[in-house]
Amino acid sequence: LLQSGNNWTALLGNALIGNPLQATDERPFGEPWVAVSDIRKIESKQTANRYTGGLTINYRPTQAFGHRFSVGLDQVNERRERFYPFGSFYIYVNDVAERDLGFRDFQAWTLDYLGTLTWR
Repeated sequence: LLQSGNNWTALLGNALIGNPLQATDERPFGEPWVAVSDIRKIESKQTANRYTGGLTINYRPTQAFGHRFSVGLDQVNERRERFYPFGSFYIYVNDVAERDLGFRDFQAWTLDYLGTLTWR
């Protein structure tokens, strides 16, 4: 995954705030936080599994009386992994390596019942 957003390892943020007058060999774009070469070494992976589905049963015992029952499931399992390699300087991490793992597991069930009676 490309580093983006409002954080100190964002390529866009470093590019927009970078000052060419402060460019050096290590930071050729004048990056204020983390050098672009170090940002490119970060390994980010995201894996997500999602399922959304449902079942509806209709039953009409008579012309005037009916039932409808629905059940649904929305489920997601996600894993995020980020690795900052040893030897590159990252704010808050310094130059030591760091590996971050994040997990999200969510499940929502929906049940719905509708009964109808038609009176004439």
